[in-house]
Amino acid sequence: MLPCFVKSIVMYMWNYVRNAVLSSMLTSYGRFARMLNQTSTLGAILDMVTDRLATTGLLMLLAMQYPTFHILFILLVFLDVFSHWFQMYSTLLVGASTHKDVHSRSWLVRTYYSNRIFMGFCCVCCEVLYLALYGLYFSEIREVRWRAGALALPDSLLKLLPSLGDVFNEHGIPYMAVLAILAVPGVLVKQVCNWVQLKSAVLNLVEHEIKRMA
Repeated sequence: MLPCFVKSIVMYMWNYVRNAVLSSMLTSYGRFARMLNQTSTLGAILDMVTDRLATTGLLMLLAMQYPTFHILFILLVFLDVFSHWFQMYSTLLVGASTHKDVHSRSWLVRTYYSNRIFMGFCCVCCEVLYLALYGLYFSEIREVRWRAGALALPDSLLKLLPSLGDVFNEHGIPYMAVLAILAVPGVLVKQVCNWVQLKSAVLNLVEHEIKRMA
């Protein structure tokens, strides 16, 4: 039987991911706004800002839980906020109604915003990884393991990151760690997309300034 604390974390994680999938691919309020011709600049900004606040709050919490990696989490916040803010400003500057630019100069950004399944996959992977890392901070979560046999890590890695010994050992691997590992590819794609989006938005702003000054 799972402890109540573990059940609470798992249910919160399930609800968060379920809502992210539904809002990204099925019942997005943005999609209803477009269908009903009720889009607005305020709504587009709130859509972006609320997502950034939620992600920033979770990453700051992880930075406190895992102080060894606090710089990494802070950099992820910077990349997330900067890329979306520049994207929002550059798209609104040219008259678009949303930062979800399906006409970007980058094929990756175009694919990300035009393919809801792809975008939903990347976003859900990010939330799964962050929530799994949050859960792994607690010993109750780490004790719910997949008994896959002994998992020996190199001594050099354990010296660098001794906390990994609590996760990967002869007792198997926590189910939360399995979820975190499975989510890594989508997270990496999302960060690459954020970087490309930032670069593309900056170039658009520079071109706009050049045209304005000409």
